[in-house]
Amino acid sequence: MESFHPLYELFFQHKANLPDIQFMASGKKLPLFAEKEHSSSSPMTLHQVTDLNKTLIGLISRNIHLMYIPDRIAHGNVCFATENEHLQEAYRLYFDYQDLLHYAYAFIHTVAGQQLNVMYLTNQYILVDLPKSEQQFWYFQKMGKSLRLLHTLSNIDIDMASIHFGSDDSGIKKLTCQESENGWRLYIDKNTNFCYYPKRSVEFHYFGYNPVQTQIENRKGHDLTKDEMIMIVKIITSVEKTIDLIRLMDSLNGPIANKNP
Repeated sequence: MESFHPLYELFFQHKANLPDIQFMASGKKLPLFAEKEHSSSSPMTLHQVTDLNKTLIGLISRNIHLMYIPDRIAHGNVCFATENEHLQEAYRLYFDYQDLLHYAYAFIHTVAGQQLNVMYLTNQYILVDLPKSEQQFWYFQKMGKSLRLLHTLSNIDIDMASIHFGSDDSGIKKLTCQESENGWRLYIDKNTNFCYYPKRSVEFHYFGYNPVQTQIENRKGHDLTKDEMIMIVKIITSVEKTIDLIRLMDSLNGPIANKNP
């Protein structure tokens, strides 16, 4: 399934329209990517997108006490600590481009990250706080990975028994919704409520985008297949889990920001 998230593909698909990611360091903005001529009509290669700002990379490396490996797979024989991608982060001696993207992706979901980027739609660049410690960096990197999976809907497990498909064997339904005390209920006919979503997922906005409402409004009153019903439930579940991760990041970021193991 395609991602429903507005910035996911910009971050992880290595396309020419990658966002301009800038890190805040002592009040100054340092771009993640070094300027490099490339055709806007063709996708960037992995080596192009990993052509990073050496000044910024050096600063991050000093902050988190890790060396930067731009492409560890292409380097041939390297030590176990830099070669094994399954090695626990606490024992890794390096960080790479994907780690940086996961860190940044997690940060912009936090309240601080969204406040820092309130003008993103106008400025067309993303601001990220410089990681303050190794522990904070790996924490956000791990959260970024979790968010990435959520936003591709690839690890969303749902209880199929909780989805009421109705008795019509045609598999086609008309989607309507009705507000309840604590959220909304989705109906596929007058008597069949196929799922419920709470107010917090209705109200969840991200850079001006509301995932749940957008998906439902696009389908309201239209024919709805069983696959589309399942996708809507997965999106609602993904948003709920995203909200939980954001709250967890906001609650733990402060205590770990200035700690180094």
